[in-house]
Amino acid sequence: MESSETRRVLRSKVAARRAYDRMSSVYDWLTGAEAHMRDRLLRMAGIGGGERILDLGTGTGSALIELARRTGSGGFVLGLDLSPGMLARAKKRIAGTETRGIGLIQGDASDLPLLSGGLDAVMMSFALELFDTPEIPGVLAECERVLRPGGRIVVGSLATRPHRGAMVRAYEWLHDRIPAWLDCRPIPVRHLLTGSGFRLEAVEERLLWGLPVDLVVARRRP
Repeated sequence: MESSETRRVLRSKVAARRAYDRMSSVYDWLTGAEAHMRDRLLRMAGIGGGERILDLGTGTGSALIELARRTGSGGFVLGLDLSPGMLARAKKRIAGTETRGIGLIQGDASDLPLLSGGLDAVMMSFALELFDTPEIPGVLAECERVLRPGGRIVVGSLATRPHRGAMVRAYEWLHDRIPAWLDCRPIPVRHLLTGSGFRLEAVEERLLWGLPVDLVVARRRP
């Protein structure tokens, strides 16, 4: 399925920020089924000591502590999210640990408040599909900008397949009718990454609630 066939995300960023602020207290419970996908994505990412990592769309910061453990004392992990409510939860999560080298920042992925070429990896776990279809190339361009040459982007996302199964059709039907609650939707992850100049390095196909998921590691051009 080409990107032109991908469902749109039509609510404004202001509305999205307010919605995620409201659900921040129950977000971990709502997305608990994603945890094993996130854990697999972390293993695929191959995070090493001393690396500088951006967790884009960090939410409540569920990946931050493990990322910081893998980067070690010489590395740094930055969690960025649009929602202050989500970041407040992330701050509480990391405050209860001995982990160092973690920062949090509120920001928009389409205009990252970061210098160019300073990161070894950008991780997006079930975040890329939250952006409206025309925005995604700009988000990926920003990811490419902040990565060093040869740096990697690690993406877990609901994904399109050549044949849409019953669960996908049902999910997209609901997305069309209650987009404020089902704001994410399947996107052509691999097509979007290669179209933005990234080179695919590893891909795993999974299912989540019967919906196809792609876990992808891709490289920025050297």
